[in-house]
Amino acid sequence: KQPNIQWNQNHIDTNERYYWNPFLLRTLNYIYESHYDYKKSLEAFVKAHDYYGQAGKLNHKNYMLINIAGGYRNMGDYVNSEIYYKKALDEGVWTNYKLLLEQSVIGLVGQYVEQKRYGEAKRIYEEYRIEITPNRPKYTGNLARMHYMTGDVENGEKLMDLAWKYACTAGDSIFLWVQEYHSYKEMRNQDLAFLNLENAYGRQNHEISLKLSHPVLEIQKRFLEKDMEY
Repeated sequence: KQPNIQWNQNHIDTNERYYWNPFLLRTLNYIYESHYDYKKSLEAFVKAHDYYGQAGKLNHKNYMLINIAGGYRNMGDYVNSEIYYKKALDEGVWTNYKLLLEQSVIGLVGQYVEQKRYGEAKRIYEEYRIEITPNRPKYTGNLARMHYMTGDVENGEKLMDLAWKYACTAGDSIFLWVQEYHSYKEMRNQDLAFLNLENAYGRQNHEISLKLSHPVLEIQKRFLEKDMEY
């Protein structure tokens, strides 16, 4: 005979409730991020980090540090983004969580290149040597610019060619054009530098026009507009 069991929300294990809350928050985050609402995106990841901690999901909690760092970086808060990338890196080393370690290093290299801290980018890259793979065109592009800016033009060119081979989205293309702009500008090739900047700016405007309801992040727009004046 089957027992008569009635559904009761209180029967759900506490850990299960905490697990699904951050899962939903992560989903909301990606929606916010796709609409360039980085403040709400960051708030969702911070809450997800806390819920995972309460649920005892250590790897999930630690991986949220990467997303929190990225949220601060998207908002132009490089101080806090570096703090969280480094926290994630420490946890990746401490817990032997390979993916967390890799994404932390990739994030730090990207931020240092973005801030023109090329020596620090090279130092952390050489310490960890995170693999270049086809699903990492932006990382490859950052390494290319890093090599250009530290005097290794030959490897810079090889890596940039590889990054373009890996590029598969409009975002990848915009990113790589901006990296080439900085590289050619450093090498005093003003014509090629400006051509790449025009390509990046034009493609970004095209993408924005396709998403009129999605306000573009002002810090990115200001960056391109400022350099277009040069």
